[in-house]
Amino acid sequence: MWTVRRSATGTTCFSRWVLRLAGTTVEVEVETPGIPVRRVPVRLAKMPNLDTLLTIASVRPAPVRGLRVDYASVQLAAPAGKQGVMAPGVVVKEIVPNSPAAKADLQPFRDVITHVNGKEVMTPDEFYEAAGTVTGPLTLRLHERAETVTVP
Repeated sequence: MWTVRRSATGTTCFSRWVLRLAGTTVEVEVETPGIPVRRVPVRLAKMPNLDTLLTIASVRPAPVRGLRVDYASVQLAAPAGKQGVMAPGVVVKEIVPNSPAAKADLQPFRDVITHVNGKEVMTPDEFYEAAGTVTGPLTLRLHERAETVTVP
């Protein structure tokens, strides 16, 4: 259980930090002066270091048709990203030059994929699982453009 305490001056502190992975839902206990304590479910997000935009991965997945994705929350900190708005799905993180994904005109840190061949994807693992099993064209539904893109 995490606890958020808000003082009369608006400052916030967290106690009882627990290590959890992005995408995990945790329950947060919110304490505000004059308001009864309430428990709120919170889905954790992944944020890179804002100074370097560096994210560290112990296992970097192989690109799928020249495409690597990450949690949509990293889009919030990217220079080209949408500040303050987290879309559902996974953000396009990297495009290998001259790959099928590059030819499909996908844009890193701008395009968010919500579906792979009609199957909803909310985490990188779900994306790689869904996309890795497709033998024909890969149909990706994009959040912001409200369109589908086919990657041969």
